[in-house]
Amino acid sequence: ELVTLPSGIQYRQLDPGRAGGRVAAKGDTLFVLYTVYRLAPGAYFRYSGGGTPIFLWSLGYGNEGQDDVGATYKFVLGEPNALPRAVPPAVLGMKEGGRRRVLVPPAVGWTDADVRPRPATFGAGRRLENHRHEPLVMEVDLVRV
Repeated sequence: ELVTLPSGIQYRQLDPGRAGGRVAAKGDTLFVLYTVYRLAPGAYFRYSGGGTPIFLWSLGYGNEGQDDVGATYKFVLGEPNALPRAVPPAVLGMKEGGRRRVLVPPAVGWTDADVRPRPATFGAGRRLENHRHEPLVMEVDLVRV
């Protein structure tokens, strides 16, 4: 189901998380796995219907020959530039074990080199550079609060 926050940020909850799992709150240190996608041409307007995601880069899944299975991205929820500005409001309230797919409009995405997370490989870095002015999708798995 598509959730639209008052700010206009949209996300889909793909997995609600573990029963009894801790809930992410502002100021908490979170450990996440993530994948960033771009949308196929024209898919932005179909996001409510899913669109077609095209892989850009990830952390924690061993994609593109990366030796990073289970590696997590650690950040403090609410810390400036720890995530693209579109993502923290959608991560707030997530339970451990949960997964959400967040639509990241370019104006609140990877707007400059300070916004993390950044790709680990040159190729993925080029893909981000080439597509950061488009709507992107960040799928976040909350491993631990």
